[in-house]
Amino acid sequence: ALAIEFIQDQLEREIPEDSLALNNRSGEYVALLTPSGLIGKRFDTVVLPGLSEGVWPNLKPRSSLLGANVLDALIAGEISQAGELKRSELPGELRMLNKAAGACGQRLILSATDKEDAQLSQFLPLVYGSYPQIESHVSKTYTLRSIVGELRRELASGKSSNPEQAALGLARLAAAGVPGASPRSWYGLLPVSPTEPLTDLANQQLQIRPSQLDNFLQCPLHWFIETHGGSAGSFQASLGSLIHEVLEVSETSDLAELEKLKLSRWNSLEFEADWLEDLGKRQAARMLTNLAEYLKQFESDGGQVLAKEQNFSFELGNIAVRGQVDRIEQLADGNVVIVDLKTGKQAATAADTLVNPQLALYQMAVLEGGFKELDSIDPKQLAGAKLLIVGGAKLAERKQPAMDAQESARFKKLLLDCSEGMSKSVFVAEISNHCESERAYGSCSLHLTPAVSYVG
Repeated sequence: ALAIEFIQDQLEREIPEDSLALNNRSGEYVALLTPSGLIGKRFDTVVLPGLSEGVWPNLKPRSSLLGANVLDALIAGEISQAGELKRSELPGELRMLNKAAGACGQRLILSATDKEDAQLSQFLPLVYGSYPQIESHVSKTYTLRSIVGELRRELASGKSSNPEQAALGLARLAAAGVPGASPRSWYGLLPVSPTEPLTDLANQQLQIRPSQLDNFLQCPLHWFIETHGGSAGSFQASLGSLIHEVLEVSETSDLAELEKLKLSRWNSLEFEADWLEDLGKRQAARMLTNLAEYLKQFESDGGQVLAKEQNFSFELGNIAVRGQVDRIEQLADGNVVIVDLKTGKQAATAADTLVNPQLALYQMAVLEGGFKELDSIDPKQLAGAKLLIVGGAKLAERKQPAMDAQESARFKKLLLDCSEGMSKSVFVAEISNHCESERAYGSCSLHLTPAVSYVG
């Protein structure tokens, strides 16, 4: 074919073949080169990005399959035997760094990212003299919601250089109906809606459950959130319910039988991944082992179970106390102990158990005749209550002594005081580890923000 036909064919192609030839002759361009490509070249500015360990220097052995590095060193006379070659790749990486930095005439720019999966390169202090100070950078997300959040943050912080412009931007977004832009939807700007008490104790009866009492004493705000729709279920709570059910229906202390009861109910749990299910099985196995150990000891001591998952109720003024205990046990000497099963890893201390409000409320239910379905419990036989903790590495028990008349009077006053607090219209946050800790029983950090909750 003629040359003109070949040229015409190339020009008519839909995707012309690319060329690596340098076509820009103006001198104004950016060259993307490897360190080897910088040999014999000189630039005013050289940028070395991504200086992270594993990237630069990359110390992974190379050419290990065919031994190209060994062959090259033998031919070059650097070694006389193959075994003399050092395996470290660092000298070669340092030579590449030297070539790259040596091509710089005026300005050398280094960059690196410090994050969980990326470690700063050891070359940084070698060139810079030390590790430079880290500058935090949050990349912007260019969505309408993110722009609304950024503008609101500028106005709320009071650090905006042009607050009028930020307010105007929010007004334009609000006019377009973007969620969150209109001040009408902002928390904390509207007045408190209901001002009347949550419960009118003069005309209404307040119901208290043991777990709710404990929550209120820890944090009134958390109690309000949990009691009125703010609670969220978790896998740990579901697993704990399963272990409670196994204890309720079991008639033996044999570990194999307990495992069968667990397996018959295991499909009721939901898992997002297989490894989470494996983790749950290990946790359940540990709990059942501890539970079997306790039940065997209880049987050998001659104990008798009077009730399982037993309901109780009693009234104190305008307070109606309702609840359920895990086990009521009668010891060989005839005394009665109330048992509260705990499946969490965090075990209560002995000092905390002495004043545990749940256990105290269980004991008061016995003294007040709250177990109406059981006639065999004599308040004089009450020997106290205890926490049976099976979620830890080892079985643990925490005991609370029997409630006497003085302790009963003190706890009744505590109940009355709590009922006054539970019936109010304002609930104050007791800021402690339960607010934000994942291992605690609640999370109300959002409601500690002044713009969200009333703190006056």
